[in-house]
Amino acid sequence: MDDLYRFRDHYFESHPLSEADVKDHRVEQRMRQCMDRLDALQGEKGGKKHVTSRPCRLLWGFFFSPPLLFRSSFFSVSEDVSNSSSSSPSPSVRARALYHRGRALNVLPSHSPESERLLSRAVKLQPDLVDAWNELGESYAKRGDSENATTCFEGALRHVNIDYM
Repeated sequence: MDDLYRFRDHYFESHPLSEADVKDHRVEQRMRQCMDRLDALQGEKGGKKHVTSRPCRLLWGFFFSPPLLFRSSFFSVSEDVSNSSSSSPSPSVRARALYHRGRALNVLPSHSPESERLLSRAVKLQPDLVDAWNELGESYAKRGDSENATTCFEGALRHVNIDYM
């Protein structure tokens, strides 16, 4: 996931300015590749999609990159799944899967209703998922809904434990 955002944010470090008109198209292609990788992480079990315990290089960089100020605590998707006694993944695992899909769709400059829907479901399943709150706020901001965006950013702040002392 970080590779996708790094490609978008640092595009002109490796591409000439003359290719500015194709940047969004190339970012969208990378986003679709990312979605394919996320789909590869999911499998069919009893007719329901679930997150498998197989590691993925795409998410490996996200989970083990240095933490950002508002990044939520690391929880291994594979540990959550392997520790689950039920046949369906825990709400926490489902929330993180929804977050990653929503974040990938939110990489484009235009608003994505599907991204907003996925991110909204993620914060409902796991209200302390700070990254999902922040990404949902960005999604609302893209469609010009500053009131809901502010609510989401405040929601993220409610779940951040910062010890200033």
